[in-house]
Amino acid sequence: MPMLDTGIQAIEGSVTKALTQFGSSFELEDFTPQVVERGPVTPQFLTTLLTGIDREDFMTSNTYKYDAMTRTSVLPSGKQFTGFGPRANKDKPKTYRWGIPSFGISGNVEVADYANKRQVGTENTVDSEMIHLERLDRKMAEAWDLFNEQQLLTLLTTDTNDVAGGPFDEYNFYTEIVGGSRAVADIDFSDDTVDQMEQLRAQKKLLKEEAIRAGEINSKIIVLCGSNFFKEVLTIEKNEGLARDLKGTYDFASQEVTSDTIGTQTFEVDNFVSELCGLHFFDHTMDIGGVSIGADDAYMIPVGAEQFIRKAYAPAMTREYANTEALSAYSWVNIDDRNGITRWEESNFLMSLVNPRLIRKMTVA
Repeated sequence: MPMLDTGIQAIEGSVTKALTQFGSSFELEDFTPQVVERGPVTPQFLTTLLTGIDREDFMTSNTYKYDAMTRTSVLPSGKQFTGFGPRANKDKPKTYRWGIPSFGISGNVEVADYANKRQVGTENTVDSEMIHLERLDRKMAEAWDLFNEQQLLTLLTTDTNDVAGGPFDEYNFYTEIVGGSRAVADIDFSDDTVDQMEQLRAQKKLLKEEAIRAGEINSKIIVLCGSNFFKEVLTIEKNEGLARDLKGTYDFASQEVTSDTIGTQTFEVDNFVSELCGLHFFDHTMDIGGVSIGADDAYMIPVGAEQFIRKAYAPAMTREYANTEALSAYSWVNIDDRNGITRWEESNFLMSLVNPRLIRKMTVA
């Protein structure tokens, strides 16, 4: 008796066949273990540039307290040979005291999350608690990365720390330390009679003087730009109206703007070093939780400065950690046979702008 040709063949590789019931009938179904994923972008741009262990303070209380001293200059004056000259004025220190807020996040993996379920990307492998715990760990780690970046972005753009809705004080560090409100330099890119690069050089000179006063002589000055500001400086750098051969590092009239990955995630940031004013411009268009640099705004800041932005930690208020030197983060876990595994984490820190004079804000006039 001849064999009946069903037209069904075994397929090797990543695609398998299984019987799946559709209504009252059974039909063959193809399955591939590939999982289509989509996750959040977690830029580490500001975190990479502005934070580090040398810019952190670990306290034993929830108060960040430090002294500041502003040294003034004095010049000699003419005197008689029997005189002494004018008295040098005495510089007085000042103490600043800020409260450190607390931030936290928690998560739970319950039995219902994996009971009677298959693993994602498998045909019939039983789901497990460990897989869900790994997802929770990754989600919470990404949350802290984004939150830290948002804190820095808020501080740069508002001069104020972000308490994220917590019952803590917000401080405008510019107002508290310098007094008044921050001045904004208008750069008029529409006026052909104005040398905009000269205006930017003037802002760089002012910032360098402040960096020298603060002892930050090894810092590098960069400019974080909104989209419109970056477009304007890039247009000038193209030198499209130049009536001679371009002699410089870039020829943006015929090449794309450079992009670099800065941080732990593969997230490229458009940037270039200006041949006309010597500044390093970055196109910072990232929006993190509704916080971003305005399209027309730009912030000139020093990278590598130790007394510019500092992160002060406070210990957790528990029997084990109270009055001890703070850790950067804390985590706890509770295991219950019915309610599953619950994890909660906290980090108690203040992102403080200890020297707000080291920011020059500019905008497209």
